[in-house]
Amino acid sequence: MELRARLVGWTLTFMLAILCGIVSPALGCSSRDSSPTPQDTNQARASRPDQGHKVSRGGVLPVTREPSPRALLPDLGAPRATAAPPDPPERDPNRARTSPPSREDPDPSERPHAARRHGKGFAPPLEEPAGEFGLILMGVGTGIEDRELVGSADVFTTDDQRVFGWVAVRNMRESARVVMVWSRGDDEMFRIPLRIGVSPRWRTWSVQRVNLRRYIGVWRLDILDTTGHLLGTKTFEVRASG
Repeated sequence: MELRARLVGWTLTFMLAILCGIVSPALGCSSRDSSPTPQDTNQARASRPDQGHKVSRGGVLPVTREPSPRALLPDLGAPRATAAPPDPPERDPNRARTSPPSREDPDPSERPHAARRHGKGFAPPLEEPAGEFGLILMGVGTGIEDRELVGSADVFTTDDQRVFGWVAVRNMRESARVVMVWSRGDDEMFRIPLRIGVSPRWRTWSVQRVNLRRYIGVWRLDILDTTGHLLGTKTFEVRASG
């Protein structure tokens, strides 16, 4: 009898333990084993402070984060667009390939060669320049200094080696041209086109060699526009040296 009673007691105890293990989650029963279950681990991960919550005895509470230093700065708005610097003024492509434009003459009395301007070697235009384009002055001489004719004369020798034909032209319109025609006697020797830039007094020149005996004689320098109209003319003589 005593053995049967013990077996019955062990059976009831075993069945009670099994029953308590099945219904303990619903009845709030807890086991002595304190190891975390997978459900507890997931709940702990969901309530970590870096997710905006913290765990307390009363449960999971939201965490209030402090504002970052960047958030405390005043809102200056989007960067403002600044206008690009203006482009440099365009240069005249024709003028860039040539010498700088001529300057207007100062008072003729201030130039040392002004007294000879209409003297030997120089010739006035056939027509005074009244419009935007016209010949101001022309001449022949032995050289050019500061864009001005020097050594102007009506007679040269073969020792002079070269004779310069020089012109000053008024041109207040677009770039133009004149033609210098060198002739000895009735024979045309050379025809040289010259560019005239925009200027109230544009100066340019060409050169003729006179260092040989075959160049001796009376010469004529004619200035024509692009239509062939004669603007000015100047005669000079080349003599043998000595």
